[in-house]
Amino acid sequence: MADHYRKAARAAVRAALEAEPRFAALAWRTVLHKGPGVDQLPEGTVKTLSERGDLVDPRTVLRAFRVVVAIRRAGECCEDDLDDDQEAIEPLALAALVPFGDLVTYTEAQFDFDSTGTVPIGMLALTFTVQRYTKPGATTQD
Repeated sequence: MADHYRKAARAAVRAALEAEPRFAALAWRTVLHKGPGVDQLPEGTVKTLSERGDLVDPRTVLRAFRVVVAIRRAGECCEDDLDDDQEAIEPLALAALVPFGDLVTYTEAQFDFDSTGTVPIGMLALTFTVQRYTKPGATTQD
C-alpha cells in the first residue's frame, strides 16, 4: 500500500530540505521542542496543519491541505538567519509539493522570538497550501 498523500508530501519536503547544505546542521524532528532548549537547536519539522474539502460540482471536490515548515534557531542573529532560511525554503518546498496538487502556493510566514534566556531563540513557520481535485469520497486524484 502506498503512503498516504499527506505523509508523502511531508516526506518530499523534508527530503528536499535535508538535501540543502544550509540545513545540514538541523535536527529534523516530528515535533519541535517546547521551551528554551538552546542545546536542542537548530531544529526543524514539516507538519500538515489542516485539510479542507469543498464540493465544486456533484462529481468534483476541491481539497486543500496546508503544510508547515518550521525552523528554530538560537543566537544573536537568529532573525537574520531565519530570513535567509525562508529564502532557501520557499522554492524547495514549492517544487517538492508540485506532484501532490493542481495548485501549490506559499501562504504565509509566522515568526516568534524569545529573548528571555541567555541566548535569543527565534522560530520561523512557513505555510504552503496544496489544492487538488478529486471525486467525492476519494482521497486520490485517480
